[in-house]
Amino acid sequence: MDVKKTEIIAFEMMSNGGSRRIRESMVLLGLAIGLLEMGLERDRTSNNTTVGTWFLAQLQNSSAINPSGE
Repeated sequence: MDVKKTEIIAFEMMSNGGSRRIRESMVLLGLAIGLLEMGLERDRTSNNTTVGTWFLAQLQNSSAINPSGE
């Protein structure tokens, strides 16, 4: 994570021992890394409660995460 640039650099480990950069969470399926970056950017000018409320609203108003895990 580069906090100064509000950039999250996420990687997937490949079966051949290599890695590749990903733009979507593999743990929270469908969660765009960009949404987390937007939250970091908002954290610069807002308090944690405001950012948390915004983040939860984004999840509820989008298909960012599939709660059924399918």
